[in-house]
Amino acid sequence: MADYRCYFVNNLDQIQAARMLECAEDAEAMLQAGELAESQSLTVEIWNGARLVGRVPQATS
Repeated sequence: MADYRCYFVNNLDQIQAARMLECAEDAEAMLQAGELAESQSLTVEIWNGARLVGRVPQATS
């Protein structure tokens, strides 16, 4: 398992909150981040250490 950090960022790319995830691989982290993005009005960036894994845009109505 690896540690991932999800950053919730606004439309100015300012971090509003963060959450730790423990996932087996990048794909699992992206899936969980997608679920988090659906429940937020913010974009979610997924990081593994200094490596950007991906970015899930905010859910649109």
